[in-house]
Amino acid sequence: RVDRRQRQMCIRDRRNTVGIRDTWEGTYATSFISALQPAVFGEECYWLTTFVLLTAFLLGLVNGVTAGPIAEINQQKTQEAMLAVVADPDNTTFSESPLENTQAMTDAASSAGGTLGDIYEVQVNGEAGGYAVTVSASGSQGTIEMMVGVDASGAVTGVSVINHSETSGIGTKVVGNEPTA
Repeated sequence: RVDRRQRQMCIRDRRNTVGIRDTWEGTYATSFISALQPAVFGEECYWLTTFVLLTAFLLGLVNGVTAGPIAEINQQKTQEAMLAVVADPDNTTFSESPLENTQAMTDAASSAGGTLGDIYEVQVNGEAGGYAVTVSASGSQGTIEMMVGVDASGAVTGVSVINHSETSGIGTKVVGNEPTA
């Protein structure tokens, strides 16, 4: 007897759902709501909906609060990495925004096994002094992101690893920020 009553309720709910779907208000919402019907999910699991929605709201709130500080920290790390790869960090300034990558630059990085990121112009004492380039390359445990300094003649002035996921104690020795000069 209970099974028959549940079947009748499911049939009634499906008819209501189909009717709502035909209106513009329910086009998107009913697909989600229909998956939460007792016949599909069970009434004892309705608390899960509240938990999931509350968790999603809190994650969105935390993301909104932390997005600004994270962007500032990343900008600061980028500035530190750029200063670490130039020959004269005390008299060096960088372009405010990255330069535009050309297809030839992207192709050259790809042929060497890397991915070209942002390119910043380096100015030493107000004159063009080279570039600071963000490059990503494949490591043994994942991608290694680094900043590479190049002077006006095309010589590498330094490499600074920004982010990596290499094995601690073994792979990290390879990506140590050692001066090249």
